[in-house]
Amino acid sequence: AFGDKVSVGAGVHWIEHNTFTGATLENGIPTLSEVRMMYGSVFFEYSFIYKKRWQVFIPVQLGFGVSRNRYFNNAGVNEFRESGAVILYEPGMIAEYSFLKYFGVGAGGGVRLMLLNNKRIDEQFTAPIWEVRFKVRFGELLNDLGVN
Repeated sequence: AFGDKVSVGAGVHWIEHNTFTGATLENGIPTLSEVRMMYGSVFFEYSFIYKKRWQVFIPVQLGFGVSRNRYFNNAGVNEFRESGAVILYEPGMIAEYSFLKYFGVGAGGGVRLMLLNNKRIDEQFTAPIWEVRFKVRFGELLNDLGVN
C-alpha cells in the first residue's frame, strides 16, 4: 500500500467446480469432462473516494494462466487435456467500510474479460465477478505497536 489511496499486489486464482461440461465416448466408455482454469495475477487499486470510514476503490487486475478439460470415466481414470494459455483483464469497483482502525469489510463487482482464451475448449470465461473482502491493515497495526 502507498498511503491510503494506492495498493498493488499479486495473487493466485482458480475456477474449479463440479459442473460437468458433457459426456463423450472414448473406446465405448462414457466420459464426463470438467473445465478448470488457474491463473496468477497482478493488481492495482486506486481509492477515489475517501470519507471518514468509507472508501471506494477502482481495482484493475491482469491475469496469466491456463485453462483445460479434466476427463473422468467409469473405469476410474481421470486426466487433463486440451490445455491452453489464457490472459484476462478484470476491472471493477469496490466499496469498503473501516472499523476498529485496523479492519475493513467491503463488497463490489466487475467483469472478467478474456483477452486470450484457450481455443482448444468451448468454455468462455468472460463473466461478471463479485467480491467480498475483509481487510487487516497490518502496516498501521505494526506502526502502532512500534515495530516499524
